[in-house]
Amino acid sequence: MAPLRGSPERCCTPPFACSEANVSRGRDDSVAKGKDRLSSSPVSVAGALRTRVGSQSLEDGSAEFAYDCYQVQRSVTRKRRIKRGSLSPGSDSRRTFDIAYRIYRPELLTAEDSASPLLVIHGGPSLSSDYLYPLVEHIQNRSIIYFDQLGCGGSDAPRDLDLYGISKSVGDLEEFVLHLSRSRGLRNFHLYGHSFGGILAYEYVKRAVDRTHLEAFAAVPLSVVLSNSSTSVELSNDEADRLISSLEQEHILSLSPSDAVCETLIDESFWKLHNCRLDQTPPLLESAFQNRGVEWFNGAEVGAYAATPPTKLARPLPPALIIRGTHDFVTEKCIEGWPTMFQTNDVSAGRVTVQEIDGSHYLHLENPSTHGEILNSFLSQEDA
Repeated sequence: MAPLRGSPERCCTPPFACSEANVSRGRDDSVAKGKDRLSSSPVSVAGALRTRVGSQSLEDGSAEFAYDCYQVQRSVTRKRRIKRGSLSPGSDSRRTFDIAYRIYRPELLTAEDSASPLLVIHGGPSLSSDYLYPLVEHIQNRSIIYFDQLGCGGSDAPRDLDLYGISKSVGDLEEFVLHLSRSRGLRNFHLYGHSFGGILAYEYVKRAVDRTHLEAFAAVPLSVVLSNSSTSVELSNDEADRLISSLEQEHILSLSPSDAVCETLIDESFWKLHNCRLDQTPPLLESAFQNRGVEWFNGAEVGAYAATPPTKLARPLPPALIIRGTHDFVTEKCIEGWPTMFQTNDVSAGRVTVQEIDGSHYLHLENPSTHGEILNSFLSQEDA
C-alpha cells in the first residue's frame, strides 16, 4: 500500500494495516459513537457521563486508572438548498460530541507533595491513545492523562470532515484542560505530544502564551515534550520520500516501481527501518492502526502545516524537550527549527533540550528504558 501523503504519520502505516474496513469515511452528518465504534477499547465509554475505575496489567504489576468523557461543541453549517423553486439560506447550528479520556494513578492528580501530572497527546490524526499507554510503565510517581481526539478511539467520530482541523483540535485540548481544572482540580501539568500530537502540543502552548486577557482560558503547562514531531509536515514528507527512494535504489533495483511485490517490500523495509525497529510490532500499536478512526489528514491545513513562533507580545514559552529517534523518518532536519520557535521575549534557546535516542518513530516502545529515563529526568527538573 502507498504511504499516506499529507499526514504527519504518512509513513507510519505498517504493512499489516492495509484493510480499509475499519476506517470511517464520508461527509455526512452521522456520528459513530465511541462506545459503538471501538468496543474492544477499554476507553470506549463515550456517552457515559460518570467516572469509572479499572486496572491494567503492566510489566511491573498493575496500574489503577479512571476513565470518563467530556464534551466539545462544533459549528455545523448546512448548505443552501433549493426549496419550492427558491434558494433557501444555509444555517449554522452547534453540535455536541463526547471526548473520552483516561487517567492513570488518579489518586496522585491533586495529592499533596505528588509530582505534577503528564497530559499525553497521541499522533495520527486518526490513531487512538492506546499505543502510548506503555509510558505508564516507565514514568513513575505521577498521574498520566490520556484522551482520544475527536474521530478515533473511544471518542465520537462524526464523518463530516469539516468538523476536523488543527485549530479545532487545539480548541478541544483547551476545553479538556478547563474540564480537568473544574472537575478534578488540575492546576499544574506537563504536556507530551507524540508525532502529530507534538504539533497540537506546540500550538496549544503557543495559543496559551499569546492570551492577553483572562476571559479566554488556556493554562500554560510547566513544560512541553515534543517526541518525534516535525516543524513542517511538508518537510517530513519530503524526508520520507528521500528515504523511500534510497530503499528503492538500494534493495529493489531489479523490480519495477509499480510492481506490487516492490511496493510491499518498500512498505515492510520502511516500517522496520524508520517506524518501529522491533522484530514484532507491539499489539497496542498494531491495534491502533487496525482500528484507526476518521482520516481527516488530507485537508490543506495539515499538509501545509509549518510551525511559527508566538507573537512578540507573548509570554515566555515553557521549557521544552525535543526527542527524536536516530533512525526516524522525522530526521534531524525536521526538528532543527524547534529551538527557534521557543525564542521569544529574549528567552534563550537554552530552554530547549534536544535528545536523540537509538530507535525510530516509536521510541517509547523500541527503547523504553532510555526514553523513560530522559523523560523522568526532564519532568522532575521542571516540576512545580
